[in-house]
Amino acid sequence: MGNKRGSGQIRKRSDGRFEWRYTDGIDPKTGKLIRKSVYGQTWSECDRKRRQIIAEKEQYGKVLSPSSVTVEQWAQRWLDVYCDQLKDSTKKDYASRIRNGISQIGKRKLKDLTNEDVQKWVNELSHDRKPKTVKNYHGVLHDALQTAVELGMIRKNPADNIILPKVGDYDMQTLPRTDVKLFLEALESDDCRRPIEFTLYTGLRISEVLGLTWSDVDIDAGVITVRHQLYRQSQKEGGQALLISPKNGKSRRVPLPQQAVQLLRLQKQDQDVMKAGSYGIWKNPLDLVFTNPLGDAMVEQTVRKHCKKAFRAIGRDDMRFHDLRHTYAVYMIQSGVDYKTISGNMGHYSVSFTMDTYAHVTEEMERESAQKLGSFFDDLNS
Repeated sequence: MGNKRGSGQIRKRSDGRFEWRYTDGIDPKTGKLIRKSVYGQTWSECDRKRRQIIAEKEQYGKVLSPSSVTVEQWAQRWLDVYCDQLKDSTKKDYASRIRNGISQIGKRKLKDLTNEDVQKWVNELSHDRKPKTVKNYHGVLHDALQTAVELGMIRKNPADNIILPKVGDYDMQTLPRTDVKLFLEALESDDCRRPIEFTLYTGLRISEVLGLTWSDVDIDAGVITVRHQLYRQSQKEGGQALLISPKNGKSRRVPLPQQAVQLLRLQKQDQDVMKAGSYGIWKNPLDLVFTNPLGDAMVEQTVRKHCKKAFRAIGRDDMRFHDLRHTYAVYMIQSGVDYKTISGNMGHYSVSFTMDTYAHVTEEMERESAQKLGSFFDDLNS
């Protein structure tokens, strides 16, 4: 079993491991070829490393030297070369994490990075970042370093066994039932009210709400099918709004409460009025449910900003748009809906993830039920 491009054969060594040898330029001091090797416990493992190196050399012309490359340089190279299979939106998110998070530890040499360095970096981030944000930053760094391990650039992953901040109540807020009316009143005349209110009724992600199309809506049946999410290209890419598959790559049906059905009926009526009065300017080529007055896709950052403004108006400055999704989940749990249904509606990858995320809600309900039972027996004995 050999390899392509005539870069040498993968051979089995006397110690049982597999080895692939390659050249990586010329030593400027001696004028001789620089020869290197990668190893694997199996042929497939060694071949994977071989293909990774070939891909890196094709894109950059050389393989980064672990003796000189910094953590930030490697993280960027990892994103450019080894994450090509990811969605553009995911790569964009990773690029942001590298730029805003990893850059703080990025000047250290890759070969010198230690577990203690990573732990101190996580501790420092935790002072002014939310726990989930810190975990996201660490996740990208860990994956980038793991690829470096597989390529033989470093011996072990210094991001292993890191103590991460716990994602608790600080990272997840819910809107009490008593505040829902106040929140909706704060949005009364807001241009972004309907997509925000619809999120409260359905628990969709903001990209899924803004990417909902009329062809995915069955008003008479009171159900929607989540098939897309809205992705907006960067200005460098063209700045267009596109529909891509949902986060987990799967579509899902979500039944609607009557308030959401009524909201969609009003939205359809208003869109028809806007279209009729636009003198041919109306666009909406994506057939979106929620648009601006000219039919263009709404801007996610704008919707988030308007939502935050409404939260501030009712004294809930600690809440953000995504907390509407958490609020939906908590209301469903408190209403007695089973976790499998909730997980399916929200598009989680597993029921266990849903249960772990909202375990604190169940625990609180259990405490309340115990208190109610205690009150019941108190009444019997009085």
